[in-house]
Amino acid sequence: AEKAVDLRRIRRVFPGPFVNYLSRFLLAYDAGSRAYWRECSAEIPLVWDEKKVKRKRATQLAAFAASVEQGLGTYAEKCTTESGD
Repeated sequence: AEKAVDLRRIRRVFPGPFVNYLSRFLLAYDAGSRAYWRECSAEIPLVWDEKKVKRKRATQLAAFAASVEQGLGTYAEKCTTESGD
């Protein structure tokens, strides 16, 4: 099993705004990410109002961004020392 990289270490190398940008970029330009996003939309009942849909999509985007952030762990590890410097 892969060891988890400390989230603080990842965030030192890749701040939140970058992770958010990268997540949105992947959703716009990466076929696999786009397909995943479409699948997530299937979880939303058609009877929901706009406010409820927006809240659900924001939650889904946050979950996707968190997975992107974890995926950046390998790169953060290569860019920093154990203490995060």
